[in-house]
Amino acid sequence: MNQNLYIIINKFKHNKSCFTQGLNIYNNKLYESCGLYNKSSLNKINLENNSLEKSIKIKNIFAEGITILYNIVFLLSYKSNEVFIYDINLNYIMKCKIYTTTNECWGITHNNQNLIVSDGSYYLHFYEFPNKNTKILKFKYKIPIHIDGKPINNINELELVDNYIYANIFTTFNIIKININNYKLEKIYNFNNLSKFEGYNNLMNGITFNKNKKTFLITGKNWNYIYEVKFL
Repeated sequence: MNQNLYIIINKFKHNKSCFTQGLNIYNNKLYESCGLYNKSSLNKINLENNSLEKSIKIKNIFAEGITILYNIVFLLSYKSNEVFIYDINLNYIMKCKIYTTTNECWGITHNNQNLIVSDGSYYLHFYEFPNKNTKILKFKYKIPIHIDGKPINNINELELVDNYIYANIFTTFNIIKININNYKLEKIYNFNNLSKFEGYNNLMNGITFNKNKKTFLITGKNWNYIYEVKFL
């Protein structure tokens, strides 16, 4: 399996106090969710000058991954089996229940038809989009992810670009590339070289695609920087 097929193009200052759980670029704004109990928040950042436009505290839960579609922000919670829904100005709309294999929620993305959720296992879970009357997200199916016949556990933050899901693997500095036509693993990108700058105990998490520049932004929990990366 090929590794290290990427170029680091640039880096930007990151809020080091943020225990990053999710990143998402939408309408040239960067949305970031920060985790931990009593410290969780959802932030909207201006990409042009890297300034914070709005931040809201998320009380009583451990915030996890985020994804955005149709001007709606979906925010997962770690162990409360809930999805919180906001508009793009971070105004609260509603919440609904979600159930996974592990009863935890980690990362989230979408394919314009379904919400796709990881839970720390080797499954990707697919759900129907909610409407204003949804109380529990409707589960559709789940897909196991393997490498050489062995399950890939700890699938975390997710980003779908074209026909591929890019995913952080918890406790590693790896991002995997999954072909959604057959759900086979195609590449592993290893970022161990960043551990000497960010600290090996500050785990990598957070990935999003910049459509305008055709590059990715990646970061980690309490990292000093967000890195702009081009995968090869």
